[in-house]
Amino acid sequence: MFIAQEFTNDEMKVCREDFTQTLLPEDMDIIQHTPLLAEMSEDDLNRILDESSLVNLPCGERLFLRGEQVSSIYLILDGGVKIYRDAPKGKQAVIEILTRGELIAEEAIFLGQGYPTSAEIISDTRLLEIPSSTLLSLLQENNDLAIRMLGRLSQKQCELVFHIEQIKNHSASQRLGEFLLSLCVEKRGPAVLRLPYNKLTIAASLGMKPESLSRAMSKLKTYGVSVKSYDVILSDIAVLRRFCGSSS
Repeated sequence: MFIAQEFTNDEMKVCREDFTQTLLPEDMDIIQHTPLLAEMSEDDLNRILDESSLVNLPCGERLFLRGEQVSSIYLILDGGVKIYRDAPKGKQAVIEILTRGELIAEEAIFLGQGYPTSAEIISDTRLLEIPSSTLLSLLQENNDLAIRMLGRLSQKQCELVFHIEQIKNHSASQRLGEFLLSLCVEKRGPAVLRLPYNKLTIAASLGMKPESLSRAMSKLKTYGVSVKSYDVILSDIAVLRRFCGSSS
């Protein structure tokens, strides 16, 4: 049964005033297409869901802090979450931005210590909160599921390596262009995109300062990119893709 849990702000949770106590059809679609959960038997998935809770959190709320005891992992049903570590002089090193359909902190349940990173909500977000103890029990009972979990973690590591490679080998303008292309539903022709979060968060996720983001956006005008408030207009997706795939 799904429970609308309530916490104080001191516990870094919020009261769910408009909480929906049942999963929506689109929620189940996300769950059934999420790596690891999608590969579970019906009984195992029902066991996970019976022990899980739905959580609604507003933009700016902290989900967990680095070093806190690992009690849950999370599946994003809607919204976005910033994964980061605090850096010197009050700065943050953004590790990744996670969005709808992605799991949060699944690697932390194996560490035997606190969360290795912190997580902050960057847009109003709905989450499925899965107790780590329930998932660990399933993995201990099911060797095939445990192997698939290892495969999922290996894939995630490869994705992070690819992200680091982009930061090292691509210019700021190319990284920004690749980010914009990742938002495109269209494969060719023009496109109008709505930035999913603020420019400060985008800059941090791409490994650049806010002023570098502005300069990178200006350079992309040459490749048919223009900005209007939170909308970005691409005059020709193919032109931008060719630029991002170049070595210059």
